[in-house]
Amino acid sequence: MMRRLHLLGLWGLCQIAAVIASVWMLAAALAGSRRAWTLAVAHDQLANAAFGGHEDETLSSRAGKAAREGKRWACVFCRLLDRIDPNHCEKSIEADEGKPIRKGEARDQVGAFIQNVHHFRDDCLADANRPPVEHVALFDEAQRAWNLKQTQAFMSRKKGQADFSQSEPEFLISCLNRHTDWAVVVCLVGGGQEINTGEAGIGEWVDALARQFDDWHVHLSPKLSGTEFRAKVVLESLKHLPRVSFDEDMHLTTSMRSFRAETLSDFVKLVLDIEQESARAAFQHLHSRYPIVLTRSVEHAKGWLREQARGSERYGLVVSSQALRLKPHAIDVRVDVDPVHWFLHDKEDVRSSYYLEDVATEFQVQGLELDWVGVVWDADLRYSDNGWRHHSFVGTRWQNVVATDRKRYLENAYRVLLTRARQGMVIVVPEGDVKDPTRADTLYDPTYIYLQSDRKSVV
Repeated sequence: MMRRLHLLGLWGLCQIAAVIASVWMLAAALAGSRRAWTLAVAHDQLANAAFGGHEDETLSSRAGKAAREGKRWACVFCRLLDRIDPNHCEKSIEADEGKPIRKGEARDQVGAFIQNVHHFRDDCLADANRPPVEHVALFDEAQRAWNLKQTQAFMSRKKGQADFSQSEPEFLISCLNRHTDWAVVVCLVGGGQEINTGEAGIGEWVDALARQFDDWHVHLSPKLSGTEFRAKVVLESLKHLPRVSFDEDMHLTTSMRSFRAETLSDFVKLVLDIEQESARAAFQHLHSRYPIVLTRSVEHAKGWLREQARGSERYGLVVSSQALRLKPHAIDVRVDVDPVHWFLHDKEDVRSSYYLEDVATEFQVQGLELDWVGVVWDADLRYSDNGWRHHSFVGTRWQNVVATDRKRYLENAYRVLLTRARQGMVIVVPEGDVKDPTRADTLYDPTYIYLQSDRKSVV
């Protein structure tokens, strides 16, 4: 019943739009404006859709294709149009419209133009001297390239190269270095986005260029010295070299993800760097256009998300992959989530993000986003007066994380989670339970108090 009412409402709106378009077209025609032609094409597409065609194709284009196949209706229709405009149907054919492209065809078209980095790597391994076909390599998420240890392990295990001695950035640069004329490597980098074991960060690319490849010109953003990039030390080794240029234009200062809040990434960085005064100032600038609220209740957070979303705006819950003590709140990170169902399916699908039952971790959401996000903060990353404390839940208790890389991956996991929302987010720091030593108040309260000091809005 509701669906029928919605459709009837749409019909009414379309009638109003049709009247406005007709009047506007008449005015444009009387004024000799080209807008009249634009509106005529739109009416043509509408007619084609009404007769079962594609909404982006004109009736003339559809008829032209059918006439080529010898269909009688199309031949008659095109002869009539040709009397007004000779060869009209043939001239109107839109080759890329009207017939849906198959997934396999689309994949083949992309594959013919863009080579996957894994195929690029394998081609270079097959012949150690032959330059690759490509002169230009574009590496998205370049900070996720592997360090030497991870690359060696992979090459030994998967490629039978037991004596491999290069990190992934060094090897990929060396492949293009085989060209005797020119080559270009473009690295797109997200600061603080390394979340998997062995991901080297941009520092490994810079270090490889500092150690060798003396004839390469290097163009860098001066912002790479920020704490989230972990490249300040190695950048110092390049500054004195004449082949190295630092250019402000190499840095994307405005976030494309959060259209309401271009400075969200800066705010999250300040929070994770525990720069309280600067974070508080950034929040005051941010919160009027991009709501960030704090609560201790998962249910309140779910209600807030549902209230904020309009129409098809998407919302969901995200948590750290190490958040293993959220089970009392009906959140289990060990449940396998299919990102296709979670991100794409509609509100009627229990597997979708809309249902707020399944949660996604930093691994599922990296590189993707929702309109509204609920971040549930567990005791794996805890605030203290001495800085962040990093923990992993093993067996029946929390254990301290000692390794520097693992600490960085955990902080970066929360950096990813806190930057997934396009329009606003709610952060949940659950209350502890005095009966459960793995969820004691002391594990959660300091984090809540710290986050509360940077914002006023509390659910």
